[in-house]
Amino acid sequence: MPFAEGFQWTYIAVSPPEETLKAAMKIAANKPKQPDKFVVKVTSVQPAAEAGVTDITLEETSYVTPMGSEEVIELSRTTKLSCVKDALDVSLDSFFFSGEPGGPMHYEVSEGERPEGEHSYKFQLGTLRVPEWIVNVTGTFQRNPSEGTDVRLEDGTLDLQRIMKRGGAEEVGVAYGTFSATPVQVELVGSVTLNMQPEAEKFSIPANTFTKLWVADDIGIIQVANSNGHNYQLSEFIKSPADAAAPAQGAAAPATPAK
Repeated sequence: MPFAEGFQWTYIAVSPPEETLKAAMKIAANKPKQPDKFVVKVTSVQPAAEAGVTDITLEETSYVTPMGSEEVIELSRTTKLSCVKDALDVSLDSFFFSGEPGGPMHYEVSEGERPEGEHSYKFQLGTLRVPEWIVNVTGTFQRNPSEGTDVRLEDGTLDLQRIMKRGGAEEVGVAYGTFSATPVQVELVGSVTLNMQPEAEKFSIPANTFTKLWVADDIGIIQVANSNGHNYQLSEFIKSPADAAAPAQGAAAPATPAK
């Protein structure tokens, strides 16, 4: 997954595969609204205070059309990544955590201390070669009211296990082109506790809550399908202003085309 200042990925919503539609029917109706489009841009890459760590700042912008409206609402948030040798850590509210853009439901999420040696993504020789890895995640969340309203919405804690499984290379066609990509299945299990009155209430994550990511060398995530019934495809990848002036055609550089 390449991250350099100025890199930008644009994703569009497309019809999901049948398998994710079936899974979505089993999940509760309170799903996040699917953005029509969202853009992820690297705004900063800086060495961290800790030796061997690089901090990456992203601006993630979703473009959402509310039900029954023609107005497109733009929702932006800043997310953080941390890169060490052969590993990448991702904040819970980032698209790169589980393939779902944050923002439409106005949640603010903070992660607790992560167990030593556990990382969001693990690499060998700079690529996704590790067959399976597990991350234990704890954190808190707060749903913020819409601007101009003064109500207290739900807050609580998270206790999750994020199970990642890598598959064999696949040829994947998306809006940006056709590439050889590595599929990664992300399964979430665990519980959410709501700080409700008069006492907190604990809920289990619904069974079969998953995301499938397809990752292409030198580009990053090119496609996402998840159990919310949402599917996203990469439509544009910009590494420099020249890329914006000359959009990709087919399996364009810098990715490795499928053979």
